[in-house]
Amino acid sequence: MSQTSEIIENSPVYQNASLGIYGHKVFTTGQTSSAEHEFLAITAIEDSVVSYDKADVQFQTYGDDSVTSLSITAGMVLVLGVIKNINVVSGKVLANLITRP
Repeated sequence: MSQTSEIIENSPVYQNASLGIYGHKVFTTGQTSSAEHEFLAITAIEDSVVSYDKADVQFQTYGDDSVTSLSITAGMVLVLGVIKNINVVSGKVLANLITRP
């Protein structure tokens, strides 16, 4: 049986966003992110309730297009892919930017 190898090239975008190189935004109760910003992850600074939308992606996905009233506990990190329109219903969160308009 022969084995073949494949060279996989990964974009540094995920790593840069994960490490906060593109920046962060802190949102508190009642705040919503700007429409032009997209995010990779949300970290709950305190117990929070958030809503967000899936950002436009280049391929079809089968998950939810939006999430409403999601409770997250302080310290919890949600790695969500590419999301937009983060709304903090209650609490305080830090969101990792994946785009710079």
